[in-house]
Amino acid sequence: MQAARFIISKLTLFARAARLIYRNLWITFWFCAVYRIVSIFLFQPLCSFLFRQIMRVTGYTYLTQENMAAFFFHPLTLLGIAALIILMTFFTVINFNALIYIMDCPITKRELILNLLSRLSLSIQAGS
Repeated sequence: MQAARFIISKLTLFARAARLIYRNLWITFWFCAVYRIVSIFLFQPLCSFLFRQIMRVTGYTYLTQENMAAFFFHPLTLLGIAALIILMTFFTVINFNALIYIMDCPITKRELILNLLSRLSLSIQAGS
């Protein structure tokens, strides 16, 4: 009896999750598309630039197996990699928070900011 209740509660939870995803499918799709584009054109070149600057400041032009340990244990390298990790963490937190917000809006009966902004822009265009 308890096993049946447990299975039914899990199926109900799965059905709720599926409804939330379906309800927010397009906004989630567009957010993920914009997030990927920003990631490809802004974040990845920024990380690559920072890593190249770390190599330049520490005096390395390229990495080999022989100089890799010396490069990674250099104090400036450790500081730069820590900064890169913090930057990546910040970028990931933005992604998760936005997705949680998108999924939370229908539950709390709030309107998505993107929907409000699009309506505002349409009303401004209609007024001019």
